[in-house]
Amino acid sequence: MAEGQAHVNFSQIDPGIKEAIESVGTLTIPSQNLIGSYISGTAVPFFTAYVQKSDTFKPHLRSAYAEYLSKGQTFKLDFITGSSSPELVTAIDTFRRANP
Repeated sequence: MAEGQAHVNFSQIDPGIKEAIESVGTLTIPSQNLIGSYISGTAVPFFTAYVQKSDTFKPHLRSAYAEYLSKGQTFKLDFITGSSSPELVTAIDTFRRANP
């Protein structure tokens, strides 16, 4: 999960969305270059582990590696597993209550 990012690049779907997002003064989104670097850093480990069924790159699919990739970045990368579900549900509920 990349902080501040949707699963799609809205600017490729609707060129006007970038201007709309930028018109909201307090709203910022990460650059596509940053998101691309996160994808580049995780694609090989993910596909090696789950398509080739190799444990070689599994250490790169842990939260410490996500922290390493996003060190010094405003928008962080996090890995979510099944064990993360309760905390994620709580965080989403908290956000929804604070932002009706």
